[in-house]
Amino acid sequence: MMDNEGALTDEEESELETWAEGTGDKLEAWRAVYRRAEAEAALWKAEKARITKVQKRAESLMVRAKLAGVEILSARDQLGEPTSIRGVCHLHRTRSLVAPERLDLWPPEMLIAQDPKPDRKAAAEAVKAGRDVGEGFYLEDRQTVVWK
Repeated sequence: MMDNEGALTDEEESELETWAEGTGDKLEAWRAVYRRAEAEAALWKAEKARITKVQKRAESLMVRAKLAGVEILSARDQLGEPTSIRGVCHLHRTRSLVAPERLDLWPPEMLIAQDPKPDRKAAAEAVKAGRDVGEGFYLEDRQTVVWK
């Protein structure tokens, strides 16, 4: 049932419901389903972390190899030797801007105005404190089950 990107088909939903009803204890059955899915999610999370770690090591090695290549080709350039090795690599030159970090040192016409974005945390705190923040703001109570 977990092969469909987390979405259950109507048939699978029906099978689960029939199974839960047949167990004699629907809550215990749904708890078992939840625990099984929770365990699988934990396994996949650990696998994802492992894969991410391997990916980062590979990317780090890529950076190291590129730096070594630049170092070798730069030395060749200084010696007047070719910086293009047929079928292997070549030295590529780019230009990039170096600029001050402090915004007050930038010309005003070169600053980008940012669109405002909502601060949900500040709004929630204001509503909790009883302040009037305008129409459409309120705290909503939600229910969920906590499996033990």
